Amino acid sequence: MNTSIVGEKLIICSGMKRSGSTLQFNIVRALLAANSIDFENLKYLPGDQLGLLAKSRQLGKPALLKCHELENVVSLDLPKIILYTVRDPRDAYLSAKLKWNKDIGDLPEIVDAFVCSYRLASRTEGVLIQRYEELFGNEREAIETVGQFLGLNSNQSVKDSILNEVSVESVRAGLATRMLVAARNRFRPILVNYPIAKKMSWPLRVGYSFWNHRRLAKSKTQLHIDHISRNNGQIGMWESQLESAELDMFANKYASVIEEMGYRNCK
Repeated sequence: MNTSIVGEKLIICSGMKRSGSTLQFNIVRALLAANSIDFENLKYLPGDQLGLLAKSRQLGKPALLKCHELENVVSLDLPKIILYTVRDPRDAYLSAKLKWNKDIGDLPEIVDAFVCSYRLASRTEGVLIQRYEELFGNEREAIETVGQFLGLNSNQSVKDSILNEVSVESVRAGLATRMLVAARNRFRPILVNYPIAKKMSWPLRVGYSFWNHRRLAKSKTQLHIDHISRNNGQIGMWESQLESAELDMFANKYASVIEEMGYRNCK
């Protein structure tokens, strides 16, 4: 019999960028709902806005949010529970490179931020650290781990219900449909009301419609089209897709860090 530790605390899902923290956030969200716990979904908050929570959040119930800036999370002086996701820094860098058009000149800054964040999570007491590779490799076990950590029921029927909503396959199938619905519902107001849209050609107007409303696809989950990467989140793609200079930099500068984070160090 699980005993919930949630109480009225903040439940904060953090992690390296491009490391699966949104999936972890949705596992927590779905577990709370499946256990009939009334909670406030604060969705995503940047680190510099966390200090406002003491005044803005609803009292008498737990609250769930996602925030990548772990230093702000740890320093927040409110009762909290922290969950954290980590990923092989080579795959995380590759995902950032493809998504945000980065290159080797950006590699040190990106990876150093990964390392600082991970080390803070490792030395912070009571943080549940989950690997991207485990989250996406065995979603049922990931749900079980989160359930045990929070003291929530995660039996077979609960897992089935959660996976029906938050599995990678469900997310991928649902995003396209929600994007089309959002575009259909919002397309006319954009073309009529937005001054910038009036100056665009028809193809650009259509693109603008999709871009402007992509994050409205399903706000409670924080899922949007950016969460489907070019590699579909596959593990180990760094081995074939990173350039030789990038591989050399990882091998020469970050070898010990990669091993410290629990990943094999090789080109």
